[in-house]
Amino acid sequence: MAKISSVCVIDDDPYVCLSIGELLDDMGYQALASDSGKAGLQEVLRRRPDAVLLGLTLPDMNGYEVCRSIHSIADALAIPVMIISAGGDQEYIHHAFDCGAVDFITKPINLDVLRFRLQCMLRTHRAHRDLRQHKRQLEKVKTIAKIADWSWDIREQRLTWSAEMYRLLGIVPQAVESQWEVLDHIHPDDRLVVSNALDGLFQRDQGFDIEYRLNDEVVPRYVHEQAQVLKDKQGVPISIIGTLQDISELKISEEQLHYLAYHDSLTGLANRESFHKQLKLAVKNAKALEQQFSVLFLDLDNFKQVNDSLGHDVGDELLINVANRLTNNLRKCDVISRNFREKLQYDYSHNVARVGGDEFLILLMGEYKPARLRRIAKRLVASIHQPYTIGGEIVRISVSLGLVTYPEDGGDSVTLYKHADEAMYRSKALGKNQYCFYDKSLNSTAQKAGCMKEALLLAIQRQQLFVCYQPILDLATGAIIAVEALLRWRHPTEGVLLP
Repeated sequence: MAKISSVCVIDDDPYVCLSIGELLDDMGYQALASDSGKAGLQEVLRRRPDAVLLGLTLPDMNGYEVCRSIHSIADALAIPVMIISAGGDQEYIHHAFDCGAVDFITKPINLDVLRFRLQCMLRTHRAHRDLRQHKRQLEKVKTIAKIADWSWDIREQRLTWSAEMYRLLGIVPQAVESQWEVLDHIHPDDRLVVSNALDGLFQRDQGFDIEYRLNDEVVPRYVHEQAQVLKDKQGVPISIIGTLQDISELKISEEQLHYLAYHDSLTGLANRESFHKQLKLAVKNAKALEQQFSVLFLDLDNFKQVNDSLGHDVGDELLINVANRLTNNLRKCDVISRNFREKLQYDYSHNVARVGGDEFLILLMGEYKPARLRRIAKRLVASIHQPYTIGGEIVRISVSLGLVTYPEDGGDSVTLYKHADEAMYRSKALGKNQYCFYDKSLNSTAQKAGCMKEALLLAIQRQQLFVCYQPILDLATGAIIAVEALLRWRHPTEGVLLP
């Protein structure tokens, strides 16, 4: 149910109070009457009316004092006061407005005119009250969202900052003469971006939408600023408005998500997706600059035995130690050669990656002679082979390493990865704990092995395999002491094939 508006009448004339009371009752308002200033102030404090009709002549204090007192009460500035004056003297009226009154009416009171003025005053009061309430809510919302605002009145050449603007920039509220003052509080690396945006805004009426860092030495803070020019119907700029929002938490979350997306959660190294992205970029850059680079594929030998015998916790700790040794044994000059750095500002932070359970990849940018690649590979293999102390246990592990070079061993990222994998498996076949360069014969061998596998699968389906039994004799007695089972393949074109 809607609240009934109440109006307090403070006047020492009983007839005035009675006639206005009847009018208020007819208008559907609640009438509150007082015949003295002190009683009227108490009524205002107790009942908080929607409006006050105040006579200037009261027995205990004059109306000006009562008006000032009403507006000194906390939260009472929103209560409109209409002065009831015995005459239309301009000096009295001006004095009443100076004390906070918003309207006046003279005696004898024309009730029809009072009805009209009272309705207008209350309607205006409600509109102002709603506006103030919405403004307070908006300020709260902006504070919660960490949004500040500013405006520049082009005609009056006046700049206004909100309280949140000062808080975001970390400065004491004061008179601001130019939006350029914000540059003093921006990170030096971002000032040019903001300066150019302000130039376009104030010189060419171009709005902007930018992000930048504030000059905070403790914790980096990011803000998002938008601004646009407002124009009149003739297209003439009249003002500029802008907002500034603290997006530090959003940026931190984005950075955390980006890190999780492109890094291995166990070792902190780049993950498979990150490395393949970097490898594609390396191919593109090397092709454009006519440069070389190398890829090292490392796989721990017998890592499953560590997990099975010592547990996965020890296995995880071992992987972390291996990752640390890899990064500690790769110098910056190893990861990216000098001639490549001179031609390209290259980010080498993702050049060491864990791409599988016990698989690691390393990207070496630039032209490396075989002798230097051997030194790097030998250093890595030897480092990984050194014993580890984990949970009081001495753990040993070795690594098999394969090397490929762009463009000799592959012109794209997929081929390079495949050939590095083949070279690594060649190292395992040669006895593990060593490195092996890729050569084309490995590709031929791998293709032959693949064809043999497909042919054997087909032979099983066609039941071309059979078993032969061969007796084992005791040479001293000639007696059969055992039988050996031998698998044979009855090939349709090659005849019977032995293993």
